[in-house]
Amino acid sequence: MKSVPIVEWTYSMRALIIAIVLIALPPPGGIARALDASPANPAFTLYRKGTVNSGERVRWATFNAGQPGNDNLANCELAARLLNINLAQAQGAEQVSFSVFWCERGDDRP
Repeated sequence: MKSVPIVEWTYSMRALIIAIVLIALPPPGGIARALDASPANPAFTLYRKGTVNSGERVRWATFNAGQPGNDNLANCELAARLLNINLAQAQGAEQVSFSVFWCERGDDRP
C-alpha cells in the first residue's frame, strides 16, 4: 500500500475544500435565486457510499443553482470526480473507482 505524505495530502484536501466551497457559493443574484432550480437547469444531488454499509446512500451535497444551462450537472460531476480521485490517492490505489461518489438528478432522496 502506497502512503501519501501528510503535507501533500493536506495540500490536496485544502484545494478540494476550496473548490467545493467555490462551487457551493450562491450566484450573484442572491441566495433566494440559488435555492430554486429552474426547469432548464434541474437540481442534482451528490451521494457517497456508506462507510459501514456499502449499500447505504449518504447525501453529500445538492447542486440547485437557478441559472440557465447545465451548471448543476457539471458542478456535481466535477465534485464527484475530484472526490473520487482524492479518495483513491489518499488510499494509495493504483486505479480510481468512480463509484464511491456519484450524482443523481433531483433533490435528496433517502
